[in-house]
Amino acid sequence: FPSLSGDRNDSRRSSFTGSDGDRSFTTPLSSSSSRNDSGRMKTSNFPSSTSNNFPSLSGNNSGRSSFPTTPVAGTRNSFNAPARSNNNDNVLDKAKSLFSSRDTTRGRQNMSPNTRKTRELLDRMSPVKVQGGSLKTVSFNSEVERLQVFLETEGRPLNANIDLCQGPDNTPQKMSIYIEEGCERPLNVVIETPGSSNMISIRNMGEMELPMNAYVDDNVVGGDPARTLAETGDFETIQGGSVRSKPFGPEVSSVRILLSSDGRPLSARIELLQGPNNSKQVMDIYTEDGMERPFFAVIETPGRGNMVRVVNTAPLEFPMYCIVEPYDIKSRNDPSYSENESTQLTWS
Repeated sequence: FPSLSGDRNDSRRSSFTGSDGDRSFTTPLSSSSSRNDSGRMKTSNFPSSTSNNFPSLSGNNSGRSSFPTTPVAGTRNSFNAPARSNNNDNVLDKAKSLFSSRDTTRGRQNMSPNTRKTRELLDRMSPVKVQGGSLKTVSFNSEVERLQVFLETEGRPLNANIDLCQGPDNTPQKMSIYIEEGCERPLNVVIETPGSSNMISIRNMGEMELPMNAYVDDNVVGGDPARTLAETGDFETIQGGSVRSKPFGPEVSSVRILLSSDGRPLSARIELLQGPNNSKQVMDIYTEDGMERPFFAVIETPGRGNMVRVVNTAPLEFPMYCIVEPYDIKSRNDPSYSENESTQLTWS
């Protein structure tokens, strides 16, 4: 660094001299320079030769390089670049159009999907008892487009597998069900059965001391509840490996769920939680074609603190589309509805 020498106490001095070891020089001081009380010099104007080396941000000073103040079309400085196209909206529209184009003339269409509860449906049907470790199958003709399957117990845990078979060694849809209390939360799912040579198998995976009752009905309530929910609900995209959770209040007694895809395989897990990490119901679902065979279910949510968690267990390349919304809401005239329910003790 060059050494500076000069009398700092002389405020009237107009120049100072310095040397860098080989030569000495004298630099005049600008008229706007001044000295503070500590003797240090402060300068308000740089020499013009030095200022020309820095670009001006305002672009108004002549003789200086400046940055562009207006975007240039076709460059990275343009602020009017076209937005990146999103294909999710097109996929969702395609899924909804497929649901809308289905033939729903078969079966009863004059039933409202919100008029009958699961318990009311079970009371009008005859059950088939499935002992622990045993297997029951249901076959039907090609005119049946969908079936509604119910499973319940007499208050004990329920552990079962439901498979949709189409021909030999072909299982396009599988479900593994676990319910902590099969009487309070019976299973209610709708299975799509397009094509011919379909058969549904129900296996009780529990011990011999844990039987269950199975109900299968081809008269699905609401005709096509998956199509109805797809037309009225809002799909939410769940990427592979992602998790979505949705809590529900005590006034919601049941929740309906729809899972579909854009034609690729669907693999998911649905959990009903009541409290932190307290799973009351777990369903593992696999569908070969999530658009042709979407998954629709109604989950009973008695009590308080219920939360539905949906996990996409497929890889990142296999997203799915989900709708979770209340199905049956208690009215204030219902004896089971209480605004002061939080003051009651509930053991679980």
